[in-house]
Amino acid sequence: MRSHSAKRTQLTLVLATVLVVLIGIIGWMEFGEQTDVSINNDPIDRITIKRAGHPDIELRLVADNWQLLAPYSVKANSQRIEPLLSLGRAKFNSYKTSEVDMTATGLSSPGAQLLIGNRTYALGLTDIEGDRRYALVDNSVTLLPEWVWSLAHGGVTAFADLSVFETLPNQLYLISDTEKRAVNNPDGWRTLQADKISAWPRYATSSGSQNDDNQSAELGRWQLSSNISGGQESALAEIVQYEDYALINNNAGFAYAISNERLNSLLAQ
Repeated sequence: MRSHSAKRTQLTLVLATVLVVLIGIIGWMEFGEQTDVSINNDPIDRITIKRAGHPDIELRLVADNWQLLAPYSVKANSQRIEPLLSLGRAKFNSYKTSEVDMTATGLSSPGAQLLIGNRTYALGLTDIEGDRRYALVDNSVTLLPEWVWSLAHGGVTAFADLSVFETLPNQLYLISDTEKRAVNNPDGWRTLQADKISAWPRYATSSGSQNDDNQSAELGRWQLSSNISGGQESALAEIVQYEDYALINNNAGFAYAISNERLNSLLAQ
């Protein structure tokens, strides 16, 4: 019967062997059998983001300005797009798909796809550390920083310019069912930044009917207007306050959402 010392020696050898194998795998992933993904120097003028269960996000460079064309038409936030442009021009190491377990890496059914210029990035699962994510690029597998996934799943709000109004006249009026009053400080409305982009009307379905599931009660409704010749009002936006937040629609196909605290401050001005 073997002694405890012999058993410990054998266990130590087994663990050492496993460690050597793991180091070898890590070394292969980091240094072995890698190929460089070539840099695409073609101009990037379009970005498409696809996510299961969500409408595609379409970004286009129009007259030197980035625009969000789908699912809504709105000016884009160029600062949020710049990281994706850098990714589209980046050079990185990759591995052949035949050398990678596509199911284990999540690349057999990607959770998101980004088309940056003419290059597609299919995003799978994270690595063991959780700070990088497997991606399929040009039929090769690589690891991308986790911020790529987070930015893609930020949705429309992550890429839209959240300035509610581009320009506003000096004289503004708030009109409700019970009153019409002048806005004393129009600068608050003029510089207003939304928290997020929301559907408009809030509970509309694809058929145009109202969906009452989890509906938040409406607290108030106003129209932001300016006077035009003859004393007639020119509607600039419709404002609806709900229990959880408020929506502002300025004749676009969506609404800007702000907190009730922010709306109450504007209404008090």
